[in-house]
Amino acid sequence: MTKKIFNQVINLFMLGITLLTAYQSYTDFNIMWLTSFIVSLAGTFGTMATAYKWKYAGLPNMVQNVFNIFVSTVSGVYGDAIMGVYYFITETLSLKVWTEHAKGDKVEVDKTVNWKQVSILVLITGLGLGLFSFLLGGQMIILDAFNNATGAVAQYLQKLQRKRAGWVLWIITNVVGIKIWFDLGNAQMAVMYAVFALNSIRGYLNWSE
Repeated sequence: MTKKIFNQVINLFMLGITLLTAYQSYTDFNIMWLTSFIVSLAGTFGTMATAYKWKYAGLPNMVQNVFNIFVSTVSGVYGDAIMGVYYFITETLSLKVWTEHAKGDKVEVDKTVNWKQVSILVLITGLGLGLFSFLLGGQMIILDAFNNATGAVAQYLQKLQRKRAGWVLWIITNVVGIKIWFDLGNAQMAVMYAVFALNSIRGYLNWSE
């Protein structure tokens, strides 16, 4: 299978799963269903664009972040809501960073990484987010903190430093996200993370070229 066909198959699968889940989870038209659908759809397009190294990938991700803040806050997953704000800011900054380090319409990738430094960042971020979520009375605090810590560092590495290693942390983040949202009974959000996990693997391969 050629690279182009492989990417197209992943794209169709991601979009198809996202739309199918939105359809299956529909019971009545309400604000939570609608906003969860927008989060899933915008997030799907945003992660696909990031995997392709498109320098404007931050745009659909910014839409996802705004609506995710609402969904997470209503669901009591405060760590995720806080990270939605962080993601929005970093996606906004990435538009400038990626444009300045692009060849044509694709960002140039940095394949170097210091895993010791990355691990320390994840630990410190996780402890901080966990404490904050605990004080707010959030749900699934430990998983939520770990999930968002790996996501925060992944976002920093990927969007602000253009590092391929960000995809490794995204795979971990997305797997934990699947469990969190399935346990909370939000199928759209859970499948969104499953789709993101698949895209993270594809993204790492694309960024390895």
